[in-house]
Amino acid sequence: NRIIIDLYVVIEYGTRISTVAHNIMDSVEFSVEKTLGVPVSQVNVHVQGLRVSETEIRL
Repeated sequence: NRIIIDLYVVIEYGTRISTVAHNIMDSVEFSVEKTLGVPVSQVNVHVQGLRVSETEIRL
């Protein structure tokens, strides 16, 4: 038995989307396997949008 995980996220404007997505994938896979003891087959990160901080809006 293996788990497939789909995550839907909004990422802060100005961050490297691919780096954030890979960090999320690695962290979730490690945490789930350690906590549940079930191997993770896939972690899919779906970027739903970008969040712009109020500081960026003022500029």
